[in-house]
Amino acid sequence: MENVYVIGGKEYTQKALVLGQWRQLLDVLKGISIPADIDAHGLVNILDDRLALGLAIIINPAGIPLKEKDIPAIADELEFSADAETIFKIIDDFFACNPLPLILEKISQGAGFLSGILQTMLLTALSSASQPETLPAETQSSGDILQTNASPG
Repeated sequence: MENVYVIGGKEYTQKALVLGQWRQLLDVLKGISIPADIDAHGLVNILDDRLALGLAIIINPAGIPLKEKDIPAIADELEFSADAETIFKIIDDFFACNPLPLILEKISQGAGFLSGILQTMLLTALSSASQPETLPAETQSSGDILQTNASPG
């Protein structure tokens, strides 16, 4: 399945993601908590300033090989040319092209190197999406600690 969009007078396409795109997208989503039942509008709100970069990864300028596309330039173009309707269409089409439950099912049935890589990537993304990011030397606190320096009056 291939979807076509015209943004800023340029044609872009979207197909099922390949391994390199999954890696790029997972880097963009790192540290973001995404609920399992999210819709396109919710995703736009959560991604906030990462939205254009995420969209630039999942769509591709027509006629340009994936390895040669300039993701930051595409993100900049989208930032100032893509309207809300097109953004929501791209996100809806993303879930149609990449049915995550089916992908996870295939991974659990499959064996081999590629299956292991995809499973590790998706499980890492899901675990980082469900838990706040904590540095190794950092511990979580139940609240802020207020320190005051009292000087004798």
